[in-house]
Amino acid sequence: FFMLFPLSGINNCCPSLKQLLQNRNQEVILRQRLNQSQDLESFLVELKDLLERLLSAKPKQILPSPAYYSRVVKEIESLGMDVLAGLHPSLESIQLRLKDKADREHLLEVQLPPDFPQSRPNCKLSVPEKVSFKWTPQSSLLDIVEQFTEILEHYQLFWSVMDDIDQNTWVLEPELPSRHITLRRIALGNHTTLTLEISPENPLAQPNIPVMGSNAFAGPIREAIVKNSHLWDQKKLVRENVETLIGKKLPPRPKIIDPEFSVECGICYSFKLGATDELPTRSCENIQCNKPFHHTCLSEWLRSLPSARQSFDTIYGPCPYCN
Repeated sequence: FFMLFPLSGINNCCPSLKQLLQNRNQEVILRQRLNQSQDLESFLVELKDLLERLLSAKPKQILPSPAYYSRVVKEIESLGMDVLAGLHPSLESIQLRLKDKADREHLLEVQLPPDFPQSRPNCKLSVPEKVSFKWTPQSSLLDIVEQFTEILEHYQLFWSVMDDIDQNTWVLEPELPSRHITLRRIALGNHTTLTLEISPENPLAQPNIPVMGSNAFAGPIREAIVKNSHLWDQKKLVRENVETLIGKKLPPRPKIIDPEFSVECGICYSFKLGATDELPTRSCENIQCNKPFHHTCLSEWLRSLPSARQSFDTIYGPCPYCN
């Protein structure tokens, strides 16, 4: 072992260990400790000590050159202070603010690499689809702003559709909509909701419209959507078309919410169940109750009741709320 290791041990070890030793220039030190060790056990102790120190040591931070700071400051000045929304003290990232044609404000965070502009900056923005910015070593922050403007223009109609839904309906989810979210869950009353998933590329197209609630309330709405689907007009906004399909106005968010209103599962008190994101699609058929439940939660609840009975795949039992 002592004869072979100095010649080939490092080259034959696992790749991660070899890289660690080579990156930190520790091969010479390791060979010295090997030669000074009296036996294999003492060498392994030395090796363990060396590796622990290497793994716990923080890598040195690579600082940008003075030319980096000069370049960044110059480009920020060329953009104008009205576009600048935020600036990291070390100039490693900047936040830009732009308004679209509908006067909606959008933020773009640009994280600059230490060798800027040789390497591509990392850009973060809230849009419904993944986008990438074109970049060459000759590019500048002004090029990013121009591309950002084009991206905002591309999603104007999509955001107009979403804003119309948010402003004129009772949106339950998401509670705080952001520009990248394409889904809206809307309350209809009587523990009944419908969900809209809007296409960013074709926002006026008719989406699938699942309605959740008891058959007493949700059933007629589902039937009306199917019956009137031919009335969908892509010259109108999605909200207007949905109201045409269901034959009534979507209710706005009330100023005072009835404490009895709930769209969460009446057993686990959550809307999405665990990692499966199961929704509460089962509701009590008593129109005076109409509480929603997850299929999983309700099945487990009913199986625990001595009075429940099962026929094939269907379990019959009392509602946890109204019996």
